[in-house]
Amino acid sequence: MRASRLISKSEFLFSLPPWRRLLARLNWHQTIDAQISAIESRRESEQLKIENVRLAALESKLESLLLSADCRLPIPPATDCN
Repeated sequence: MRASRLISKSEFLFSLPPWRRLLARLNWHQTIDAQISAIESRRESEQLKIENVRLAALESKLESLLLSADCRLPIPPATDCN
């Protein structure tokens, strides 16, 4: 599941200045597609960075919980294997 919302062509075109919208209407679709793809890539990259930070924090919490749980467990007595 993707957390980020993709930008549509109409949203992208609306964000452009009027002169650029006119050029886009004159069949500059490959340029528009490339720019939309770049925007999506940046959004995905930012989302992955945020997710990595979140996962690192969770991993740190889990590690500290495991370490504190290990310290509280009594050491089992040694058994004689004879």
